[in-house]
Amino acid sequence: MLGAEMAEAFCRYYGVKESGNFNGKNVLNRLGRIQLAPEAQHLLWPARMKLLAAREQRMKPQRDDNILTSWNAMMVSAYLDAY
Repeated sequence: MLGAEMAEAFCRYYGVKESGNFNGKNVLNRLGRIQLAPEAQHLLWPARMKLLAAREQRMKPQRDDNILTSWNAMMVSAYLDAY
């Protein structure tokens, strides 16, 4: 999706590896980030925008908007009363 040059700079900057960087999958992070050559730095912003546009095309996960905090609080209160 990004093209060879842009993908290489993006993967190096965000620590993306073929074997994954967290439990066999890749999580983008900037921990211990490397310095990219000036000619590669200008590729990061367009790469991020391309990936964001692709993400917007995917179906979004459903959102659970139930509010269960009060139920959890009542249960904790009941446990405390029972104790």
